[in-house]
Amino acid sequence: MTRQTTIAAWAGVALVYFLTCSRVLAPADSPEFVALMVRGGFAHAPGSPTTVLLYKLFAWLPLDPPFAASFATAIFGSAAIGLLYLACRAWGVPRTASVVAMVLVGLHSQVWLLHTHPEAFAVNDLFAAAILLFAAPLGPARGARRIAVLGLLAGVGLGAHQSLVLLAPVGLWGVWLGTRESQRAPLAVAGGALLFVAGFCVYATMLLWDSPVSFGRIDSLDSLVHHVLRMDYGTTSLSAAGTAGPTDQLMFWIVETFADSAVLGLVFLLVGLVSLKRQDRDAGWWALAATWVLCGPIFIAIFNLDLEGPKAEMVKRFHVLPMIIGTPFVALGVQWAQELPVAKSLKAAAAVGAMGLLLLTGSVRTSAAYSGALQDSLRNTLEGLPPRAVILGSGDHRYFGWQYLQEVEGLRPDVVTIEPSVLAQRWYIDRLRPRVGSELPYAGSRIDLRAVLDVLLATDRPVFIADRFAKDVLAERRIVPDGPAWRMLREGEPEPSAQELYDRTRTVFDGFVHHAAPPEYVRDAWGWSLFHSHTELWADVLARCEGAGAPCTEGARDVLERYPDL
Repeated sequence: MTRQTTIAAWAGVALVYFLTCSRVLAPADSPEFVALMVRGGFAHAPGSPTTVLLYKLFAWLPLDPPFAASFATAIFGSAAIGLLYLACRAWGVPRTASVVAMVLVGLHSQVWLLHTHPEAFAVNDLFAAAILLFAAPLGPARGARRIAVLGLLAGVGLGAHQSLVLLAPVGLWGVWLGTRESQRAPLAVAGGALLFVAGFCVYATMLLWDSPVSFGRIDSLDSLVHHVLRMDYGTTSLSAAGTAGPTDQLMFWIVETFADSAVLGLVFLLVGLVSLKRQDRDAGWWALAATWVLCGPIFIAIFNLDLEGPKAEMVKRFHVLPMIIGTPFVALGVQWAQELPVAKSLKAAAAVGAMGLLLLTGSVRTSAAYSGALQDSLRNTLEGLPPRAVILGSGDHRYFGWQYLQEVEGLRPDVVTIEPSVLAQRWYIDRLRPRVGSELPYAGSRIDLRAVLDVLLATDRPVFIADRFAKDVLAERRIVPDGPAWRMLREGEPEPSAQELYDRTRTVFDGFVHHAAPPEYVRDAWGWSLFHSHTELWADVLARCEGAGAPCTEGARDVLERYPDL
């Protein structure tokens, strides 16, 4: 394989990224990073200052902010894939096997997804690939330079995503290799340590931001340390709560990786790992294998999020790092396959089939995630609310999506949006006070939702609920489907008739931008959760119309056909 072919293969993966990157708000934390690119600030814990600063470099692009941030992500992802090829070569893998591994990993559907919309993960992959390159025996730097670059990459990279700490085995092996190559090893190690500390100081930039889209308030060293260590979630946890155990997490990872890599990616990775026993590999490969074990089975086994709906999508994002770290092993597996006594035509057919499957699964996933259903649903809800409304809704997609629409696009600044789980944060209570016009009760992590609702209902603002996030508490209140969401009735307020509720809700929904409910096999869990909320809303309307024997019954059934139940 020639150098020109190698460049063409990399350019092909990069072109796929640029052609498919999201033009709209994407799921999960993506709206947060779009808002931070425009307004500045820091992300949810630990803050991701490196990622935010890199996105800020692209704020000037003459594109809609979601598209600009996704375009920047495609640049980060393309660079990461290119560095992975160079890393494979630096670990001594032949060119052809390295190119095939680069393409297999680059088009792995979860990698593809995270390299085409704004998140911290594409930047994390970029730093991880760079560490693999500079720690490699044939890397581009030697001795003190190797140690210096690794120290700086580790320090700055931890400011992108703290999972980079899991690369410690291979990174430290690279440092050890650098000491053997250096004539002044102690001085070289000291210099690398200083550069690591200097790079890690990127977190100090969070003290400089005072932004309405920052997730928190950092005004002291204590609050900085609290945020960096993710004390509100648990330093080693994805969330403060969850029930899925290690066995469930590991099985989920294996099944998803098998599907996302079109079978061959995972097979080649495992073959490459097994080949360490059959071939005389140096200690660096074993350090790389230890890194993969740490990033893969060990790290994934400690996850504590449930594996359904949007939470499963959150977990799948962390399946990418072990695939990135495993790229040299994928390349070893490809090299093994090249040596099999099988006809070239069969090998070519397998390669074409795998490529077609990767392109199919990746394009289906990205088209589902980037359909615009999420953004339009969030916009519909805000635009359908009456003046000065308060709406409570759970989930990162609602919190960050509404925040982007209000703070960046200036949509409905009169509406107060509240994410109930964030009420455990003092800074959030303080931020809401001037908007609500009343002091919301603060009870720490316990969250006294009943008291919060009492305060909101004591104001003159209409109070709405976007989803049934706390069924036990909401069951104690009188709630009716009214427009884009459920409205909470005040004490003594008469309940509107079923026909009135239908008329108001139908009028609002007729003004929505609608998306057809996608088939189950291509559903995006984040967008589908909003479809499900619409389904529940209209099911409530229908039940009321049927119970009252009102003429609105047929109309409610007609609307429900747009939002079929899960």
